[in-house]
Amino acid sequence: MKTKKKWTFSEKYSEEAAQRIAEETGLPLLPSRVLSARGVKDRESAARYLNKSPKDLFDPMLLPDMAKAVDIIKNALNRGEKIAVYGDYDVDGVTSTSILIKYLRTQDADCTYYIPDRLNEGYGLSECAIQKLAEQGVRLIITVDTGITAVEEVRYAHELGLRIVVTDHHECKDAIPAADAVVNPKRPDSGYPFKDLAGVGVAFKLICALAGPDKFDEILCDYSPLTALGTVADLMPLVSENRAIASFGMKMLEADLSPGYIALARHCELDEHKRTSAISISYVIAPRINAAGRFGCAEKSVELFLTDDPVRADILAGELCALNRQRQAMENDIRDEAMEKIARECDIENDRAIVLWNENWHHGIIGVVTSKLADSLGKPVILLCVEGDEARGSGRSVEGFNLFAALQANAEYLLKFGGHELASGLTLKTENLEAFRTAFLAYAKRELKPEACIPTVNVDCEARPEDFSLDSVESLSVLEPFGMANPQPLFCLRDLRVVCVSPIGNDRHTRLILAAGPLRFDAVHFGACAGDAPYVKGSAVDILFCADINMFRGKSVQFVIRDIRLTETARQCNEQDIAIYQTFCAGGTITPRQANHIVPCRNEQIAVWRYISANSIDGKFRCPPEDAALRIRSERGLPLNAGKLLVCCAVFAEFDLMEFSYDGEIMKVQLPQKCLKKDISGSRIMARLREAATLQ
Repeated sequence: MKTKKKWTFSEKYSEEAAQRIAEETGLPLLPSRVLSARGVKDRESAARYLNKSPKDLFDPMLLPDMAKAVDIIKNALNRGEKIAVYGDYDVDGVTSTSILIKYLRTQDADCTYYIPDRLNEGYGLSECAIQKLAEQGVRLIITVDTGITAVEEVRYAHELGLRIVVTDHHECKDAIPAADAVVNPKRPDSGYPFKDLAGVGVAFKLICALAGPDKFDEILCDYSPLTALGTVADLMPLVSENRAIASFGMKMLEADLSPGYIALARHCELDEHKRTSAISISYVIAPRINAAGRFGCAEKSVELFLTDDPVRADILAGELCALNRQRQAMENDIRDEAMEKIARECDIENDRAIVLWNENWHHGIIGVVTSKLADSLGKPVILLCVEGDEARGSGRSVEGFNLFAALQANAEYLLKFGGHELASGLTLKTENLEAFRTAFLAYAKRELKPEACIPTVNVDCEARPEDFSLDSVESLSVLEPFGMANPQPLFCLRDLRVVCVSPIGNDRHTRLILAAGPLRFDAVHFGACAGDAPYVKGSAVDILFCADINMFRGKSVQFVIRDIRLTETARQCNEQDIAIYQTFCAGGTITPRQANHIVPCRNEQIAVWRYISANSIDGKFRCPPEDAALRIRSERGLPLNAGKLLVCCAVFAEFDLMEFSYDGEIMKVQLPQKCLKKDISGSRIMARLREAATLQ
C-alpha cells in the first residue's frame, strides 16, 4: 500500500512573472512558468538559472590536498611506478575509474584498476585487496568514489610500503584516513566553493589538475561525457559545477563516438533524441551499468568504457542488458517478499522506519528495492541480507532524516557503515540484528516527526490541458539537464476523466488515456498496478505529472504520472459517506436519508467479504475504505460507497468474523485463521441503522 502524498505548490509562482520572463527572454510560456515557480523573476535571474558554461568551473587546486595528490601522482609517473585506481561498483565508481585510467594511459602509465566484488568483498577498501595489489607490484593506490572512511585500511597500505591518494565525495567521519593525500570537498577543513561534486566529479578535477589549465578544453571534451554520466546517475544536485559539467558532457555524449556508450544505447533501444537525456541516463542506462556491479562483475562496465573495439563493446553491452533483466526479476521477487514481511512483522502505522532481513535476498539487488520502498512508504528503510554470522545491507532515507547520522548514533551494533544523508550501506553481526532494529526504530521515533513520514510532492504549477502541445513540451528542454535540485518540471491538471486503464509490465505499471473535454492524453503510471490503483475507468481525477515526448512511431506528448487522486468533488463525497458512518458509530443523530445511504444490501456484504478475503496477506488487510469501495464498485457493479463498506466490516466484527478498526484514514482488518459461517441477519448494528432509516 502506498502512502498518500501531500501536494505542495510553489509559493514563488506568479503568472505575471511567467509572462514577463517569456516577453523578456523570448522563451515559450510553459518553461517560463516553471522558471517563475523556481524563483526566477526576470531576464537576469533567468540567465543565472540557465547558465551551463564550463568556463565558470572552479580551480581544482582549491580542493584540499589537491597539490599533494598531483605531486605524488606525477612523481609515480616519472619513476614508472605501477599505479592502481581503486573504484566502486556503481555508476559513479565505474565512470570515475574509467576516466582516470583513460587519462593515466595517455601518460603511458603502468596502471591497473580494481573494483571490489560487491558480493564477496562489499563496499570500499579492504586489506585483502590492498595485499593483492601490493603483490602485483603496485606502489601507489588512487581511490575514486571511496576511501574517506578507510582509516584502518590506509594504515595497512602504509605498513606494506604503499602510498595512497584518497579521492572521494562521501561524508567524513570524525577521523579522516592518514593517506598521503585526501581530496574530498566535504572535508571539514575544505574551503572548496562547491561541496556536491560526484565521485567522478572529484576524479575529473584531479585529471584537470594533473593536466594543467592549458589543457582544460581538451580535458573537458575528452572526459566530461563519462563525468556527466556518473554525476547524473549518482543523483547529485545539478546546480553550479554539476550543471555545467552535466550539460556540456551530455552534449559531448551526443557526438561521442566511443564504442561502449554507442553499443549500450543501441542495446537499450534508445534513439538519438533519448540516449543523452538525464531521464534516460537515470532510468535506462544507469541500471544496466549498475547491474554488473550488483552481480559482482563491475569490471564489465569499466571494460565497456575503456574498449576501442566495437565488436567487444557490443558483446559487453549485451551482457549488461542481460544482467539487468535478471536484476529486474530478482528485484520484483524481493520487493514482494519484503511487502509480505512488512505486513506480518511491522506496525506500519506507528513504526517510523523499517528494518528487515532475509537469508535469501541478493545483496546486490536489495539497494534498489530499499529505495523504492522508502519512496512508497514515506519512511526510512533498511534491508539486509543475512550471510552466515554477518548481515550486509542498504538503507535509504526520506527528506528530514539523516540516515548517516542515524547509523553513527547506533554504531555500537555495526561492523562498518558508510554513505551520506539519504543512502548508506552497513554491515553487522547477525546476532545484533534484533538489537539494532530496536535501537534504530527508537532513534527514528525520537528524531523523525510523524508529519515527515508523509511524502511531500513539490509541484511547479497548475496548468491547462491546452498548454501541452508538442511544441510547448519540447520547449521544456531549455531547462535541462534535469536531476537533483533541478527536477523535471512537475505540473498539475485537475478534473480529467479516465477513459482507459491498461496494465503493462506484468501489471506493475499502468497505461492510461485521460480526457479533458475533446483533448486526449496518453499517460503512464509507473509502479502502480492497475488492480489496486486509486482509480478505475470512468473516474474523475487530478494528476501530478511530468510532460515528456514519446518517440514511438513518431513524436507525441506523454504524461508520466507522479501522483493521482480522485477530484475534490469525489473526495468530498467519500468524506461525507465516512462522516455519516462515524457519526452513527459515535451514537450521534443521522437523518433517514443518511442512514439509507450507508445501509448495505446482502450482495454488497458478500462482495466486501470476498474482496477483503481475497486481498488479505496472512489474514491482514490494510486500505483506505474509499479505495476498497471504489475497486469493489467497479468490479461488481454495485452502488457501494465507503460508508457502506465500513458498516459491513463493523457487522462482520460484531459476529467475530474479523477484528476491525478504522483510524480516520486506514481501515485495518485481521481475519481469523479459521472462520466459521455465521448468520449475520440478526445484527444489532444493522437493526439500529434500519431503524434510523425509517424514522420520520
